[in-house]
Amino acid sequence: MLKNRDDNRCPASGFYTYDAFIAAANSFPGFGTTGDDTARKKEIAAFFGQTSHETTGGSLSADGPFAGGYCFLREGNQVGNGFYGRGPIQLTGQSNYDLAGKAIGQDLVNNPDLVATDATVSFKTAIWFWMTPQDNKPSCHDVITGQWTPSAADTSANRQPGYGVITNIINGGIECGKGQNPQVEDRIGFYRRDLFEQMLSFKNNDACPDKGFYTYDAFIAAATSFPGTLAQDIGSIVTRDLFEQMLSFRNNDACPAKGFYTYDAFIAAANSFPGFGTTGDDTARKKEIAAFFGQTSHETNGGASGTFNGGYCFVRQIDQSERYYGRGPIQLTHQANYDRAGRGIQQDLVNNPDLVATDALISFKTAIWFWMTPQDNKPSSHDVIIGRWTPSAADMSANRVPGYGVITNIINGGLECGMGRIEAVENRIGFYRRYCSMLNVAPGDNLDCYNQRNFAQG
Repeated sequence: MLKNRDDNRCPASGFYTYDAFIAAANSFPGFGTTGDDTARKKEIAAFFGQTSHETTGGSLSADGPFAGGYCFLREGNQVGNGFYGRGPIQLTGQSNYDLAGKAIGQDLVNNPDLVATDATVSFKTAIWFWMTPQDNKPSCHDVITGQWTPSAADTSANRQPGYGVITNIINGGIECGKGQNPQVEDRIGFYRRDLFEQMLSFKNNDACPDKGFYTYDAFIAAATSFPGTLAQDIGSIVTRDLFEQMLSFRNNDACPAKGFYTYDAFIAAANSFPGFGTTGDDTARKKEIAAFFGQTSHETNGGASGTFNGGYCFVRQIDQSERYYGRGPIQLTHQANYDRAGRGIQQDLVNNPDLVATDALISFKTAIWFWMTPQDNKPSSHDVIIGRWTPSAADMSANRVPGYGVITNIINGGLECGMGRIEAVENRIGFYRRYCSMLNVAPGDNLDCYNQRNFAQG
């Protein structure tokens, strides 16, 4: 992918290293780890497509013009106040150096050349820019992972979801709205290169005894078996000790689910959903964990009223008169949800619904699937808690505003929301506040759904 960057004709030869990239990427949970396998591949291709254009040295070899990325470190024109383009994204302008520096803990206003002398700092500024919305621009990350919804102004300006909007974010003032031009074409050319196949293009040569054996999917599956390999793992926040403290009552003799919900099952399930508990800064990640366990602890509560320490005591709903009764952390209910969840985690839960109550890994996966997946007119709980959900006009009319309360509405709004103060909603909030306190994060605003219409009411 970047094999020509160390060509002796490249001013940046020897600067951009793999270790520096991985170290920088691990500072931004969610980067390259959000969504399914396709979404993750697209983000990596898009990031290197844009930054390769920014640093291209052209046709350095027979590989063509789209193999010359990461050849340059500094902008050719270095006149002005010293805040010229540096690094993979060619960070430019004092305000960007200031914002990036504050985000990564470096004084880049007084030391702008750190971006050109420290490879990890250099990559961090590029990934910071990629992950951060600015002014009326979404983040490149949200665009490529499909989490950006264009506003009316965006639609009017023909800014639609896709790689092109990222070009607009990065350099739209010079390159966009001017018809076809070589710069935009160059960015697209880099993006279209299939990263894995280009890096290991010889692996399927007829001369190779193991032709066809080494696949990208196998690599990703193996890498995600080692927490922290590709990005910060959820286990960096939810340690085994914290899990035991949060859910200490679950193995009480009085709990029907005693021994079922294990830390290892939770971590294995969480690692199947890139982005869960790994998106955003440290505060955002902790809030998501607190919210997830707050809601699921209420669903499985076996403790005394008002104590908020009895979560994960139950695995099955008490009323089991229907085949698709509530099971697992989210108390998955109804055939339609078993069908969708089963498809999502590749298990036949319609014919085997009790897998959710007998296999702890599957049980946690159904809960996280429900958490991560928007349905009908409902956003995903994940998008709500990390601040990526923008209420529609219908939501605003129904008093559905961003906050933990909307998640209660998503999960059980038909029975709990728009009914004033009720104990069930109070219980969900109590669990959430307890876990926020344990994680040392503020719970935020709009915690209840007392005055919200449920989603079925439009």
